[in-house]
Amino acid sequence: MCFATGSETAGTPVLTISKTGSGSASVSANGNAVNSGAELAAETEVTITVTPATDQVSTATLGGNSVTLTESDGTYTGTFQMPASNATLVINTGSAEGYGDTN
Repeated sequence: MCFATGSETAGTPVLTISKTGSGSASVSANGNAVNSGAELAAETEVTITVTPATDQVSTATLGGNSVTLTESDGTYTGTFQMPASNATLVINTGSAEGYGDTN
């Protein structure tokens, strides 16, 4: 039986990204853009930046769990740590708030 020398890892988790809505969104880690299908080491801090469509709100979920997005000047940002297993990030950049006109 032959064994490889050096450290051996179980594989790097893959982040799948799905975006809906007509706003814009970007995902980055370590200052570099992250695209769907990227391999990211577990516990890597990932940043989401979203600019929603006009009069819309943004949401982000990772594996069904909400990622907190904080609004500043019309742009929403949030961070999460990459889990140790493959994960799916769903970003919605254009959901109606569900509130009626208050004028």
